[in-house]
Amino acid sequence: MLLWVSLTDWWEVFGLRKEGMPVKAVASIYQLKVTLVETKPPIWRRIVVPSDIRLGELHVVLQVVMGWSNYYPHQFVFGGVRYGLQDDFCVQGEVENENIYKLNQLLKSEHETMTYEYDFTDSWQHAVVLQTVLPDDEEQTIPRCIDGQRACPPERCGGVSGYQDILDALKDQQDPEYEKIVEVVGRAFNPEGFDVDEVMATTGEGKTIGLITLKERVEMLGGELRFESSIGRGTKISMEIPAN
Repeated sequence: MLLWVSLTDWWEVFGLRKEGMPVKAVASIYQLKVTLVETKPPIWRRIVVPSDIRLGELHVVLQVVMGWSNYYPHQFVFGGVRYGLQDDFCVQGEVENENIYKLNQLLKSEHETMTYEYDFTDSWQHAVVLQTVLPDDEEQTIPRCIDGQRACPPERCGGVSGYQDILDALKDQQDPEYEKIVEVVGRAFNPEGFDVDEVMATTGEGKTIGLITLKERVEMLGGELRFESSIGRGTKISMEIPAN
């Protein structure tokens, strides 16, 4: 079961910016380039986030900007150490709690890279590169997607190789798999399509697409919040959260 969660009260719980409220300062701003590894041509996004964003919070941002559904397990990998949800039965072996560690505890210098893996079956590997460290700008809404190219692949399509098969079939309407694939991805699916404004309609200030308020979400999850601190300033996120 999936629940559309609208974090309409995110600013109130996590101290985000709202008109008439003091601006929340951040240590600095990281500009990241996130590339889906081995996709050709590459599927990528460029985002700006607080340098001290927690990895669990960064996971939500990546899900939104890439276009994933947040239905499957994930993990971060850096320096041979894995970071994720320790109570996730799909994560095998030793893993550090992603909700404790901050991004700037891992990536400290420009050009450093870590891996974000989503869906251990399809194994979507994302290279997360720290491109630039910027001073805090109180006028900026963060996190924010500023650029990108190409649409997110469909979920559970067989990983990079499976997605390539889909792209090849979509180029040839005579392909025997063409109609089956169109039924799955939809006739409106455009592999080259990406609109940063649509992403920001999901993550931008004052805009949400969810149906369930944060209060309702907390009640459904037994009063436990997934995140313990602000993910930035001026950003509200609507996410699809797997229900227990």
